Amino acid sequence: MADLILKCHKTGEFSDLLLVCEGHEFKVHKVIVCSQVEPIHAACTGNFEEAQTGIYKFEDESHIVVRKAISYLYIQSYDESQEQGDDNATSEFSELQLHARVFAFADRYRIPRLMSFSADKYLVRLKLFDAQPLVKEDKGKGTQPGPLYGISHNILEFLDSVPAVFNLTPESTTILRNICLDFAHKKFPLASLLDGFGDPYKKTLLEAPGFANQLLSKFLASSLGSSWDHNMPLEDQRELVYMYDALYRAREVVSPSP
Repeated sequence: MADLILKCHKTGEFSDLLLVCEGHEFKVHKVIVCSQVEPIHAACTGNFEEAQTGIYKFEDESHIVVRKAISYLYIQSYDESQEQGDDNATSEFSELQLHARVFAFADRYRIPRLMSFSADKYLVRLKLFDAQPLVKEDKGKGTQPGPLYGISHNILEFLDSVPAVFNLTPESTTILRNICLDFAHKKFPLASLLDGFGDPYKKTLLEAPGFANQLLSKFLASSLGSSWDHNMPLEDQRELVYMYDALYRAREVVSPSP
């Protein structure tokens, strides 16, 4: 049965629903799609145009993301390739950004299993990054962190994915946000010492202010320990921040010799 479903998915044979996104058409089967995607089920069974025409059009979605979602609906998986039909394969999104956008799509269309699957893929890639050096290899200068050494592409890919995580889902959807914050909290103190981190980091904070606010809170909470309480009055929060900042600046900072 699984082989038959896969064959029908690839060939479009016996399809009874057409999904359209950015000029790309996907022939699918209502029994597969409508049974798993509530908004499309509602459109195809209610008094709507889709029920009459058998065509469902996605607005403001990427056809790459839609293709991945369709793949998951049929085979409970998707790969990271970003082939554009008969065109040459191109990468419109980084791998992390792709998983973040699939996650956001699954959240909008209420596909909880796809949310979990894409979040797992995002986390697996971050764990791969975790096992690799932050510093871009430079045989001429070595690989010790310092002002002369560049940041690895892994951190840049992560920073590039953050706006998709924080801007494409509501604040109440915390799964991917927490994964992002944990990784940043662990990696950014060292990454901030490296060339090439500052500008992409500032760009990310500007594009994703929610990330900036939550990351600051996470660093404060870990630094202030039990003193910090998100529910305390705003004035008390400010007083703690000012006190911590004064203590931090009062410490003697010894710069490493060049």
